[in-house]
Amino acid sequence: MIQRRQTIFLAMIILLAGLAITFNLKISSFNVALGGIKTHVSLGIVSAEFQSDMPPVAGNTVNAQQEGVNTPLLITLLSMIVVTLISIFQFKNLQLQKKLLTFNYVVMVLVFFFVYYTHLQLIKTFPEVTDAKFEWSRILLVLFPAFNYLAISHIKKDIELLASVDRLR
Repeated sequence: MIQRRQTIFLAMIILLAGLAITFNLKISSFNVALGGIKTHVSLGIVSAEFQSDMPPVAGNTVNAQQEGVNTPLLITLLSMIVVTLISIFQFKNLQLQKKLLTFNYVVMVLVFFFVYYTHLQLIKTFPEVTDAKFEWSRILLVLFPAFNYLAISHIKKDIELLASVDRLR
């Protein structure tokens, strides 16, 4: 049963979330004018990067990283990976697997909330935001629940199949 279709969908959730954390996918970016100096801020899943248009110092532009800006987002993504991984190995108990994936929706809503909350909080820290936009990677916020829904629907089909086999006995 571990090789069922729902395992593929759950593996996709784990793979996409793991790649997003590993490569620090950008969630949003915006430009800030601080004292006449243009600064570009890219908010990633793990950290935020600041690139300033200050004159180069010894051939390098200023590139600072601020750690811990979005720690709640990182923690919720990691917990989503853990819940999904646990549910993969609950293939013998389909009801528990379905409950875990239903709980995973709550974690996904928290991920969605923290993405937007972190974006708004980072914008509020800068007084002169000129251009704010969300990056293409926000599509993950749609893919996670979609794969979770597909996995739950296939688990329901397995439960119905087992119930029909039990009726025939």
